[in-house]
Amino acid sequence: MTDITPDAQPAGQPVPQPVYVMAPVAPPVAVKAGNTEAILAFIFGLISLFGVGSIIAIVLGSISRSKSREAKQQPLGLATAGLVLGWIGVIAVAIFIIAVATKGPDQTCYDYFGAPTAC
Repeated sequence: MTDITPDAQPAGQPVPQPVYVMAPVAPPVAVKAGNTEAILAFIFGLISLFGVGSIIAIVLGSISRSKSREAKQQPLGLATAGLVLGWIGVIAVAIFIIAVATKGPDQTCYDYFGAPTAC
């Protein structure tokens, strides 16, 4: 006689496989679509060079803010930031142009041998 323990399977019988139960998964969350104009306004505001990026940032920021008002959403921070950075870029370019325009002629005098001297 053979000893049959509860863990032993009779010969020729398949070994039962463990049962795997999946954990419950949360339903997908609805993601609110971003405002492309606001993102672009912020990016152009950051990289505004020579006034061109600044003007684009101002235009896109204004469009984005008006769209958010029409949709009765809160004003978007990126649109406002792009608008502000755009105006800062325009002011910086204006100051640079004024500084270059009002520099005046070079006031260096030269002596007989070509060396700079005080006038």
